[in-house]
Amino acid sequence: MKFNENLQEIWLGNNSLVTEDGQHLGNVLRTNHCLKVLDLRDNSLGDAGVKYICAGVSEQSHGLLTLNLKSNGIGPEGFHHVATMLVRVLCALNFPSHTLYCVCLRSCIIDSC
Repeated sequence: MKFNENLQEIWLGNNSLVTEDGQHLGNVLRTNHCLKVLDLRDNSLGDAGVKYICAGVSEQSHGLLTLNLKSNGIGPEGFHHVATMLVRVLCALNFPSHTLYCVCLRSCIIDSC
């Protein structure tokens, strides 16, 4: 998966992914710049797993367009990592519309500008 230039979409929703899986996916994202869609909805990545994924995405100069992290137990720390990454590289992001998360996301984006 690291060097597969034909793979453009990965759909791993509802696969019981945890922090360690986020670490492995983050490493893949550092080298695979052909991936356009990564759907990780309904897993248990948590803040730490999302941190690894965001670090991998942030190292891409182009590539990933859509990242779905809905229902992954992400709190304010995880949203800070997402906001930092978001302002740099993503075109679309799917998150739950919970007010607390939206406020946190807006705050993190404003703070990093």
